[in-house]
Amino acid sequence: MDRRLLTGLVGLAFVPAVVSIAALIAPHLALSPLWTDITAFAGATLTTLVALSLLSRGSLHRWLRIALFVAAPLTVLAIALSNGQRPAHAIAIAASLTVFGHVLGDFIGHHIEDPGHLLPASIVASVADVVSVLHPSGPSHSVIASEHGLSWMAVAFPVPGTSALAPAIGVGDLLFIALLLAAARRHALPWRRGVLLIAAGIAVAGFASYSLEAAIPALPAIGLAFIAGIPGARKLRPKDRTLAIASMVGALVLGGSLLASRFLLQPAP
Repeated sequence: MDRRLLTGLVGLAFVPAVVSIAALIAPHLALSPLWTDITAFAGATLTTLVALSLLSRGSLHRWLRIALFVAAPLTVLAIALSNGQRPAHAIAIAASLTVFGHVLGDFIGHHIEDPGHLLPASIVASVADVVSVLHPSGPSHSVIASEHGLSWMAVAFPVPGTSALAPAIGVGDLLFIALLLAAARRHALPWRRGVLLIAAGIAVAGFASYSLEAAIPALPAIGLAFIAGIPGARKLRPKDRTLAIASMVGALVLGGSLLASRFLLQPAP
């Protein structure tokens, strides 16, 4: 069997295999509250990062990718409509979200014309993610506020000492990670360093979320860590600078205005 095909197939199986094994072990573990939270968060994020890394290095047939791209959201939708609450449902959702994020993010990443385009892409995506999480009308804000919605929009991982699975990383973050990895491969950027930088960004976001006891969007930390650690990803071509700067400034101004409206439009007490 072709080595890249084998790597891709291992990437497909990695999330459901690891989460299934963890679901069997987790109820028998007794950890402190701090380590319980760390284990659940790290388990979800590292498992999906490894899977996305394997899929990025692997190769799947075009028609298999199309089939997975269609089947993944249909699987999540079917579970959501049936109100599935079993661990098997959470495992299927985790696998589906990872596959969907990879296929779409990989496709977009391979069509990024120049590595310097990752700078404005990261800034614009980060602003959009922050607004989506913090603004009351934001899609991510609504999902986070709904336990049911969060259960089928984020990858969950078994919580030590219980039979429950806790959501930890959203499909938008998975898509963006896959995009960064695909762009790094296409433009011969330091791919392994990129994976470590993404892991560092996830860790920073997780630490901030735990310290503030609030949902903190991970995409900005992931994107900024990647851009900061890989010079080629922030080097804009002269012909792209005007449009890139305009898009970044526009995103920051619009995002800042939307977040300001959250407080300015609130009725006086």
